[in-house]
Amino acid sequence: MTTSIPVSAYVPNIEDIWDCYQNSIESLEFKKDLILSALRGDVDVTLLAKHGITLDPLTTSTEVTDLFSNTVTELENLVKLNLLSAVEGHVRYDFAIRINNSRTDPLSICFKNLFFSAKNQAKKVQFQGGQGILAAWDKHLTNSWKWALLKNFEDILELRHWLAHGRWWQLEPAVNLPVSEIKDIVDNALDAMSLP
Repeated sequence: MTTSIPVSAYVPNIEDIWDCYQNSIESLEFKKDLILSALRGDVDVTLLAKHGITLDPLTTSTEVTDLFSNTVTELENLVKLNLLSAVEGHVRYDFAIRINNSRTDPLSICFKNLFFSAKNQAKKVQFQGGQGILAAWDKHLTNSWKWALLKNFEDILELRHWLAHGRWWQLEPAVNLPVSEIKDIVDNALDAMSLP
């Protein structure tokens, strides 16, 4: 008898994460442009207060540009982490649903074996690695292009670990891709697995 795996009612939607990111970028650009306009004297400084912005009279345009550049970098790191971890959420959710619904397709049977090996504790089933959920997907994807899309995702998981664990080690530059490329890789991986 299989133990049921409790699942969350909410797994982050990739498009919602992306929309939030784009709205945040637009807001930051608006604020930056407003401040730079005030520094040039094109906008009345009182308009800044209406947007909750205070301006030190000694602030330079270079300082403002640097501040917003750093803010965008941090925002993009948060979005990258959110996108990458959302994929794990979708994959683990699918894993749990397959176990809970007692599916009998080959991938679901492989998942059941992983679950039983972890003594019916879903949290102990590895996400990646030789005996993990992604390895099971690797073995069961029949199209080579789908396998390649999933492999691209697996190749950038080091970025997720780096972001989640404090960024204290030197990350390979090839892994720290622009946020738009991370979004494409995430979308492609979910498509390869036919997950939402």
